[in-house]
Amino acid sequence: MRLGCCYNPHIGGILDPEGGPAEASVEFDRLIAKLKTGVVTEIWLQFGADTNELDRNLSRLEAYLSEESRKSRKSRGKERGKEREVRIIGSLFIPSKSWLAKMKFRCWSGCYLGTQDGEYLSSP
Repeated sequence: MRLGCCYNPHIGGILDPEGGPAEASVEFDRLIAKLKTGVVTEIWLQFGADTNELDRNLSRLEAYLSEESRKSRKSRGKERGKEREVRIIGSLFIPSKSWLAKMKFRCWSGCYLGTQDGEYLSSP
């Protein structure tokens, strides 16, 4: 059985109107707590337009997963066992005129694309 969880790497970024570093830290800590259960095999990323925050948090996540993998190999020693692989799954939306209109009118909760007149929402 494969279980996944969601993660919003855009929380606390420059496009997040309400969050900051504290909220970003809480979101990352929640993800780590889920990963520590040992049952998560997929992480689904929230869509957003803050590429700097996405890059920063994916680097943090990859470093964490790499360290956990190293610890796992070391603790197993010479035992043969399958290493748990965690897939990171993201999505990309092609900004059509109708999709942009929907996002300007009522953007999905937790989806940070900037202001209604911002660069991302300005044109297809």
